[in-house]
This record gives sequence, structure tokens and C-alpha cells, in this order.
Amino acid sequence: MIFRDLYTSRELLRNLVLRDLRGRYKRSALGILWSLINPLASLLIYATVFRHIIQAPPSPGDPSGLDSFALWLLCGLLPWAFFSMATSSGMRSVVENAGLVRKVWFPREVLVVGAVGALQVTFFIELGLLVVTLLIAGNMVLPWLPVLLLVLAMLFVFTVGITLTLAAAFVSFRDLSHLWGVVIQAGFYAAPVIFPIALLEGKANNIPYRIVQFNPITVFIGAIRNTLYDLRMPPGLDLLYLLGWSTGAFALGTVVFRRLAPRFAEEI
Repeated sequence: MIFRDLYTSRELLRNLVLRDLRGRYKRSALGILWSLINPLASLLIYATVFRHIIQAPPSPGDPSGLDSFALWLLCGLLPWAFFSMATSSGMRSVVENAGLVRKVWFPREVLVVGAVGALQVTFFIELGLLVVTLLIAGNMVLPWLPVLLLVLAMLFVFTVGITLTLAAAFVSFRDLSHLWGVVIQAGFYAAPVIFPIALLEGKANNIPYRIVQFNPITVFIGAIRNTLYDLRMPPGLDLLYLLGWSTGAFALGTVVFRRLAPRFAEEI
């Protein structure tokens, strides 16, 4: 069982997470502050374009009444950044640790979970600052944090599952990193990260709306905005939908990864 293997290798997993965190900001003057500067820079760009140029603001939070495009945007931008960076980084984790894979036996899944886990730590720091900002803005998000943690746990499992599949395929197919970059770029606009999904409703051609509506990242972002921005429970069907996607992606990723793992040492 993958959970048993991860538990028995928990010390290695912890060291890998710490190594990734230290290596990401090594010799950087600002260090971990870059994890805050990057989303703030993106926030400034998107807020300027969509609020003042395209003029596509979302509706105020229901029932919170909060009307802040910047905070609404961050509620979607942070989870999307975590997913895109975690999958892209985790996909290369096995290849980048080729020396370790060739010399020592250990559950190879630890490399992927460690890469995703390091970005999860950064994600939690960013979300913590967002929660503080929302509290200052008058949104009492504290009662909704348990629901938020449930959604984040499913997002983590979903991301690990996708990344396991990508990492296993990347060992043999190195062009996958470029292909995935295109998918991520398209996926950014196939989820309501920077625009309210209401913009697509009622259009003559509803195909784009359906693509966005059933995108699991759309539902994850919607659930996070429900808890943090709207201050309400995400719809029960949405939570079941996310549970199905996260468990399905994780199960598929585990099967694919474990089937290909015996050949990793020979192919990298």
C-alpha cells in the first residue's frame, strides 16, 4: 500500500520536503518572500487588466457581502499556482533524483510526494496571509477553516495523483514537460481563475462554459471561494465531485507509477 510505504519512509519524505524548500530559495536575497512577491505581482497584473480594462468584476460575496476584486482573485490564483507549480515540479522529481534512484531502493513515490509537499508548505503560508487579510477586511473566515482544510486535503490528493502519472511518463517521454506547459497555459483559461464563470453563462455557444464548468480545478476554486470569500458551505454535490476526482486521480496515478517504477533506474 502506498500509504504504508509513505509512512515507513516518512523521515526521507521530511528531508526531501526540507531540501526542496531550501533549494528553491538558495542564494536568493529575498528567500521565501518570493513566494509572496510572485502571486502579488500576478495579482497586480490581472487586477489591472480584468477590473479596469476588460471590466469583468465578480459579484460581491454571498452572504459575506465582501466586494474586493483583489481578494476574490487571490482565492483562485493561489490554488491554481499551487496546482500548476506542483505538477510541473513533481513531474521532474524522479529524473532530477536519478543518482538516488540508481543507488538506493526506496518507494519512488516519496520523490513525487516530497516535491508536491514542499509547494504545499508554501501554499499554506500564502493562504495564511490571505486569511489574515480577509479577517482585516471584515470576513470572519475562522468558522469555515475546517471546511477549507477538507477541500485543501482533496486538492493535495488530486495533485499528487496527477503528478504521479506525469512523473512516471516523463521518465520515458521527456517532451512531456513542454506538452504539459501548453496544457497548463490552456488550463489557466479553462478555469475561472481571473474571471467569474458567470461571464460564460447564457452564451449562444455553451461549449466553453461546459468545459469550464466541469473542469475539476473550477470546482476546487469555487469551493475555496465559497469558504473564504462568500463565507458559506460549498454545495454538497461539489464536494462529492471533488472527492471522486481526487480519489480517482490518486488511484490512477498510483497504478501507473507503480507499474512503470521498476524500469526507472534503467531509463533515467
